[in-house]
Amino acid sequence: MSAADADADAGAVLESRMVWFLAWAQDLGRACAGLGLQSPAFRSPPFLEGVDRTVGRRRPDGVFVHVRLGLRPLAAIRADMIEGVVVANGLSSTSLPSAADARAALAGALVAPPDEAAA
Repeated sequence: MSAADADADAGAVLESRMVWFLAWAQDLGRACAGLGLQSPAFRSPPFLEGVDRTVGRRRPDGVFVHVRLGLRPLAAIRADMIEGVVVANGLSSTSLPSAADARAALAGALVAPPDEAAA
């Protein structure tokens, strides 16, 4: 495989991750509304080098979750988006909904990514 072919393959992988990221962001917005949670705005990449996810607040715009896509597994991106919602809403084991219940509900609202090992 040539360097150009490798670059094209990496570009296609990144593009597919962006499609999943955008779809999950919309699905999480609807799920948050159903759970009575604030839906953060999702962006990529994080501003900080070397991190996969950041959560920040900007007045009056609300909460932003930045997730690194790159060549990371789709399952990791999905998990970072879900955890971003939990952190953005300050959920804990004693909150209503609890962090664990919210994670389960949010995960259930998202289409699971294809098995990347089979692809």
